[in-house]
Amino acid sequence: LVNIASINDPGNGSWSLRRAGVWESGHLSIKKPLWPTPPLNLHRRTVRITCIQVFEYLKGGSLDDAKGFVGDMMRIIRNSLNFTEILVPADGFGLKEANGSWNGMVGVLYRKEADVAPLDFSPSLSRTEAVEFGQPFGEDVVVILSRAPSIVIKPFLLLQIFSIQ
Repeated sequence: LVNIASINDPGNGSWSLRRAGVWESGHLSIKKPLWPTPPLNLHRRTVRITCIQVFEYLKGGSLDDAKGFVGDMMRIIRNSLNFTEILVPADGFGLKEANGSWNGMVGVLYRKEADVAPLDFSPSLSRTEAVEFGQPFGEDVVVILSRAPSIVIKPFLLLQIFSIQ
């Protein structure tokens, strides 16, 4: 006889184990899910969010001061999941240094100074050594910009089709 335990999440922020099933006489019987549904309420727990060090983020130090699409998305997620945030500025996205350490937002995550980094990272093989990439929630379209063509009105353009001969 082997008891199978699962994680119980009563919804108040605490966790416990509960009996989910049993293995007996070569037969497995599961009565409850082994994994709880992901919590939809973080009960005002603090989530450390790393960001690129720009004026908009540093001014007030909260998501309420963040601008753009990612700031809007993180405010929606914060309000839906009921958490508070601390912004942890970084000096770039993150590259591996010659000594093996990481800088930027990847380094902040790797050193466990932050919990998430919601920006448009480019996944790379080297970065997967240090961080785990989630699912993308947006798509960037790459375009090439040029100066707008100027409209030139030549008053004698019609006469240019004739030659002087």
